[in-house]
Amino acid sequence: MILRKLNLAPRSALCFGFFCLMIIALGIIALKQTSSLKDSESFVETNVVPSISILGIIDREFVSIRGSNARLRNPVEPASRKTQALEELNKARVNIQNSLTNLQPLIVTPIGKQKIDELSKSLASYQT
Repeated sequence: MILRKLNLAPRSALCFGFFCLMIIALGIIALKQTSSLKDSESFVETNVVPSISILGIIDREFVSIRGSNARLRNPVEPASRKTQALEELNKARVNIQNSLTNLQPLIVTPIGKQKIDELSKSLASYQT
């Protein structure tokens, strides 16, 4: 009711000022969300992407181990090929161990740490 008593110019200025304040408030909220988005982006760049890369390396090494094991079990393979497969197998095991060591500091969630511990234990029991 008070707005009806104002003339058109002051009423328009008041409404325009109110809309300007709303736009400024939305801009401040957007800036705060942008800073949290930047933090999330840096987390992804420093933890998630390297973790995925290391997990890809580990996967490749497991595939290499599978192929080397097949060559070692094949009775028709020559001894030189079996020796080469055994060397590749040992290299793959060392690479997996190094990759797991590099992966441990990148995992920050409790579930991720639990899964990496399970993988390390499974790998240790597999190698013995």
